[in-house]
Amino acid sequence: MTETTSSQSGSQDLAREIDDVVSDDLLVVGSPPGGRDLDVMARAENRAKLAAWLESSGFVNHQDQWVRFGACSAEAIDLLSPAAFGLDDATTADLFRDAHPLPGFRHLARPAPHHLLLMLARWTAEGDGSLADKRRARIAQALNEDAEAWSTAASQASAWRATSSLAALRRVYTTGAGLTRAERAAALAESVYAAGRTPWRARLRAWIAALRPRRRKGGFLVSFSGLDGAGKSSQVEALRRSLERLGFDVEVQWTRLEWTTLWENPWLGVLGWPARTALRLVSRLRSRGEASEAEGGTARTLEPSAVRERSALISQVWVAIVALAHATAQRRETRQHLRGGKVVLCDRYTLDTAVHLRFRYGEQRNYRFQIGLVDRLSPRPIAVYLLDVPAATAYARKAEQYSLEDLERQASLYLQESARLGVRRLDGELPREQLCADIATEVWRALRSV
Repeated sequence: MTETTSSQSGSQDLAREIDDVVSDDLLVVGSPPGGRDLDVMARAENRAKLAAWLESSGFVNHQDQWVRFGACSAEAIDLLSPAAFGLDDATTADLFRDAHPLPGFRHLARPAPHHLLLMLARWTAEGDGSLADKRRARIAQALNEDAEAWSTAASQASAWRATSSLAALRRVYTTGAGLTRAERAAALAESVYAAGRTPWRARLRAWIAALRPRRRKGGFLVSFSGLDGAGKSSQVEALRRSLERLGFDVEVQWTRLEWTTLWENPWLGVLGWPARTALRLVSRLRSRGEASEAEGGTARTLEPSAVRERSALISQVWVAIVALAHATAQRRETRQHLRGGKVVLCDRYTLDTAVHLRFRYGEQRNYRFQIGLVDRLSPRPIAVYLLDVPAATAYARKAEQYSLEDLERQASLYLQESARLGVRRLDGELPREQLCADIATEVWRALRSV
C-alpha cells in the first residue's frame, strides 16, 4: 500500500468513527473523507460531543485543530463553528438544511454549492487575497453542480457578511487576478472588523489591515543528532510524513561535517590555504630541528597533522577555519529552504559538528570558541533532539565507519556537548512509534504556537 493510499484509508476510517459518534449533521467543509485531513463544521451541542470524543480518543487540541499521532503518522480534524462566520440561528439552520448528504455516511454532509461559495469568499478575503488552484477547482465543481450558485449566494450574502467578498471572489475567479486592496478592505470592514465598530471605524481598521505589507512567512528548523545508527533518519522520515499530513511544506537536509564541509565545501580550500601552507613550513622546520639535535640523525618529515596535534595554537586556528567553513555551509544549505517558508528537518546539526570537531581534532581540547561560532552562525531550531543510544546498540545497527571504541568515545562527547548546547536528550532505545508520537506532538505544538 502506498503512503497516499494509506493516508486516504486513515481519513476514511476517522470519518466513519466520527459519523458513529455524533447524533446530528456535520458539514465537511474541506476535502471529502479520504483527503489529507477533515475540516468539519458542527453546531454547539454536536461540537461539544465531538470534542469530548476526540479528547478521549487520544487527540490533542490547539486552536480547534485536533491531531492524533500514531504509527509514525498523523490524523487531523479541524473543528469549526458557524459562529466563526458570525451566522445567526436562522442562517445556520439554512446552512445545515440545504447541505447534501455524503454517500455512505449517516450524519456527514457537504455544503450546498452557494454556501460553499460564501465560505470561500470569506476565507479568500480574510486570507492573502489570492485564489489557490485547489479553491478554484472547488468553485468550478460548485458551478458545474449548480449554474445559479453565484446568484443564490448573492441573495444570502448579507446574512453571511460577505456581499463585498463574494463579488470580489467572482471577479477573481473570472479574471484570474488577485483581490485588490480596496476589495479586501471592503470585505474585511463588512466581516472581521464590523463587530463593535461604527461603519467608518470598521472601514478605517480594514484599510489599515489591507495596506499593511504582507510579511513573507519564514520557515522553521528541527534538528536530530546522535551516533550513526541512533535512528535519526528513521525519526526524520516519520516526522516529515506527519507534518506533511498536517499541511506543512517540509524539506529534509543533511548537514554532516564530513560531507558538507571537509569533502564538498570549496571554501574550506580557500580559507584553509594559508593555514595549510604554514603547517607545511612549520613541519619542515621542525623536522630539520629534530634531525640536527640527534647525533648523526637524518631529517624525518613530520606530517602537518602531527604538527597541528602538537601545537595548541595551530590546532585552534585550523579548527576555527573548519568551523567557520562548516557554519557557512550549514547556514547556506538551510536558509534557502527557510526563506521559502518550509519546515526544515536536519539529519545532524550543530551538536554533531561539535562532537566530530573534538573527535577528529582532539578530545582533550573543548574548542568552545569554534563550537560557539557554528552555533551562532547557524539558523536557530525550534526543537533540537539527541537520540541517545549506547555505543553497542549503534554498532549493532550500523557497523560501517566507526569501531565500537570510536562510538564509545563519541557517545561520551555527545553527552558532554548536548548539556552545553541545551539539546534535549531522548532515549533512542524506546519503541520507534512512541518516539515518533512524542516528537511529532512536541514539534506540532511548537509550530502552531509561533
